[in-house]
Amino acid sequence: MALKEDDIKDLGLEIGEEVKPMSVGWDCCERGCQNECQEYCESYTQGCASGCQSTCLVSCQGCEDHCERFCQNGECGSCQSCQTCQTTCESSCQDAAQKNSAPNAPSSISVPSNIKGGETINITWGAATDPDGNLAGYILEKKTDNAGFSQIYKGSSRSLSDTIVVGSNTVQYRVRAYDSYGKVSSYRTSNIITVTNNSAPEISGRDEDLGGKKAPFKINLSVSDKDSDTVNVVAKLNGSIVKTINNIKLNTNYEIEIDAARFNALALNARNEIEISATDSKATSYRRYTFARVNSAPEITLEKAIFGEQDKPFSFKYKVTDAENDACSVRILFGSKVLDYKKDVELGKEQTYTFSKLDFAKIPAGEISIKIEATDANDGVSSKIVTFNKTINGCGYVFKKDTAAKASQAIVSVSRKIDEKSTFKAYVCNNANDSNPTWEEVTDMMEKIYTLKNDKKTAAKWAFGLKVEVVRGKDAGDSYLNAIGYSYR
Repeated sequence: MALKEDDIKDLGLEIGEEVKPMSVGWDCCERGCQNECQEYCESYTQGCASGCQSTCLVSCQGCEDHCERFCQNGECGSCQSCQTCQTTCESSCQDAAQKNSAPNAPSSISVPSNIKGGETINITWGAATDPDGNLAGYILEKKTDNAGFSQIYKGSSRSLSDTIVVGSNTVQYRVRAYDSYGKVSSYRTSNIITVTNNSAPEISGRDEDLGGKKAPFKINLSVSDKDSDTVNVVAKLNGSIVKTINNIKLNTNYEIEIDAARFNALALNARNEIEISATDSKATSYRRYTFARVNSAPEITLEKAIFGEQDKPFSFKYKVTDAENDACSVRILFGSKVLDYKKDVELGKEQTYTFSKLDFAKIPAGEISIKIEATDANDGVSSKIVTFNKTINGCGYVFKKDTAAKASQAIVSVSRKIDEKSTFKAYVCNNANDSNPTWEEVTDMMEKIYTLKNDKKTAAKWAFGLKVEVVRGKDAGDSYLNAIGYSYR
């Protein structure tokens, strides 16, 4: 460190005056080194009063190092000021530590009451207080089975995730607080928790919000169990049991149905919970679904649903009701084909649907399903099925067209394949508008001019008519009509 101008003058020198080098002795130390060291060390002493002793020692060591660098000669290497600094600093630290009180124990400790081997749990604890405001953190310890407690965490956090070793029988936790001087509180200790080493059953799927539901519905699920234990399943809707399956067959699909009665009894737009529990001898797992009933679907009641064998058009009856009395429409469907549509069906009144001859003819032979589908104004949809077995005894085609005058001649052409055990016939008439037309057979006159004999009508207008039919014989093979052509005058 360089001398200051005043220091030069105190030596009896003028600035710029050349002098011979001389060693710096005790007098230099007294005025230079010691004064500087005293100021330096006092500044560190003031900073030590509120710190720990280790900080003081570092500060005072720095003071001594400074003295040695400043005074290379003489006795300044052991300045009394540096010793005073260290002594004062240590004394300050000792006084603060002696006055410090230990923190209070954490207010609580929380550990899950049901613990399974192999799972990760979360331990939390309440905050501790410190009368001197020196709280630094917490020490968490764990005890497994009959072993002693061992530290698993130290720090300022108040929670820890811990994985339980499979095969453990019991676990216990305790926590205490510590301050910046190293003093610790008493322990806050948890209960001894028994560890379950059985694997809980697993329910397929995931917890899910199903959103808005407009009609009764089903949930599919299966259950597995690593230990192949006997598992019982209980499904609840808002706490009420919907279905119980004892000794469920593992890894097999099951349906949990929320039927119309339960669904329609739910309040609109309210949150509902389906809870499915699977329990073996030691553990239970859960699957939960939530949904809201946004509208009740209409309800369809059938007078009869199964109609057996049918070889000609027939009728069936149904009735539609709606819990909210919403306006409802009805469609009668064969596959995607709409056979009938009622825009605003009268609720609670019996309705009758009768197959038209043409619609019935277009339906193939065999087991047939007809759907009655009702939709309300809020898009609630429900359906019922009518079934029958259509037997075919024949097929045919009927054509009618009004004419200004009586048709007197006609030509008919039919491309066909008729089994030898079946019968084909063709007819024409000129009074097709009558309630009982006068059909004249032209089976043997295919592709020839035929002169119609009838000259009477009961209807207001004349009309040309054509009818082609195939009557199926017993044990007959396939017969069909490919194309029909005709003309008349």
